[in-house]
Amino acid sequence: MTIELRQVFRAQDYGSAWDPETENQYDTIGWTADGETIAEAASFDRYIGVLNGTEVARVELEPQRILDARFRGIDTSTPVVDLWYLEVATHRRREGIGAAVVAEAVKRYPGRLIIAFSHADEFWSSVGWTERERLEPAPGNSPLFSFQA
Repeated sequence: MTIELRQVFRAQDYGSAWDPETENQYDTIGWTADGETIAEAASFDRYIGVLNGTEVARVELEPQRILDARFRGIDTSTPVVDLWYLEVATHRRREGIGAAVVAEAVKRYPGRLIIAFSHADEFWSSVGWTERERLEPAPGNSPLFSFQA
């Protein structure tokens, strides 16, 4: 499966980077969130995953994230790439698209540590990411997974 990632950009302050025509294909509220300016949006990289000419996924990354918590095996003084959101269109799930999008996304950040706070532990483990232990655990914190690109 060959997924093409196409970068998308916010065209105006408080406008969306995402195509509103495809919004109904996703469960996550906020893909068309309009609560940021173009300058604020510049700190994120946003892509659509395209398969055979059709949008099938969305991914959003923050390439200069500084972690405010400590995790075993992660140097928190160095910025990481935070894979902030990943979603596959509801009618295309369980086809390997998410794994293909992640594989393409990590290629864009060679040599960088990429992280994801998870509510999908099984997925991140299945694509070869490592769960990192939080050194100062607190109730309600999401697990952190990482991948060295």
